[in-house]
Amino acid sequence: MGALKRVVTPGWVTRINELSPRMTEAGLHGLLDHVDVLEPLGEVLSRKLVSREELQTVVDRLLEKARSRDPSRPIHRNVISDIGTEAFWEYVWEKILGCKIEIPRIPKIKAKTLTAIKKYGLKLVYLPAITESEYPREFIKPEWGEGCSNDTTQRIPLTGRWVLVETILQPDVDVESRLQISSDQLFLDHSGDVCRMECTWDVVMGDFVQEVARTFGLSRRAVRLPSVEELNLIGNLFRWLNANCHQSLPDLHANPKRELCLNKFWRDFYLTLCGDSLSADSSPMHGLACVESVRYATPSSKVSFRLVVVP
Repeated sequence: MGALKRVVTPGWVTRINELSPRMTEAGLHGLLDHVDVLEPLGEVLSRKLVSREELQTVVDRLLEKARSRDPSRPIHRNVISDIGTEAFWEYVWEKILGCKIEIPRIPKIKAKTLTAIKKYGLKLVYLPAITESEYPREFIKPEWGEGCSNDTTQRIPLTGRWVLVETILQPDVDVESRLQISSDQLFLDHSGDVCRMECTWDVVMGDFVQEVARTFGLSRRAVRLPSVEELNLIGNLFRWLNANCHQSLPDLHANPKRELCLNKFWRDFYLTLCGDSLSADSSPMHGLACVESVRYATPSSKVSFRLVVVP
């Protein structure tokens, strides 16, 4: 009896198997039935001769045509294709950390939430359970300061989870406080006649969060401010994605604008995090690192916020 030959499974077969839970049977058959058309497209995509954004524009047009031909059977575009897959985030964090980490499956996101994600420009990211000591050298760690001891400051360790984060640009502290940012549709739709930079911690985590949660079709507990640990890591991550994955995300490190965070600081204060600024001794602090405190119910024209959604 001859020796058994070892069968090596090609990497692309393994990849299809991993992604199959996110494909419908009809969709997969449609791709395979038109492989003669799609294979050359895959070739140019792999060589980065066509961007994801350019391809998405073409796909959107084709889907609109399909809907117009048979409106009784809506075709749901998979928004996950915009915001990454488990395989993409495995690649990202392996490159950043230098080791492979296990990425859990993306939680099932219902249609109402997907619609809101697209409308308000949130980005799905995976934040692994790492500590600041595990940051790569180029990542900027939070500067907690002498007053932020374990006795006075709530630390919220990263536990490894998917979050959707607002990708708005921060409002400019030097302009009229009631100036609205036209691209900030989420806030315009839910805030009435106030400005992001006049909201206190209790207002944001109260009525505003409740309204946003309703829009996304989620429970109130799923919408909140990010922790210092999350916002700092997101700022580092956005900068890395821009530099290494050709993405166009806001640089949260760039401007000295304080953003409200979830962490509590001594009695009726909460923490904020800001970008390039001066420390107490007037030395420059670069990056989204400067941790400061703000009173729970005192509005400030120099403190803004962004929300995260935990699907």
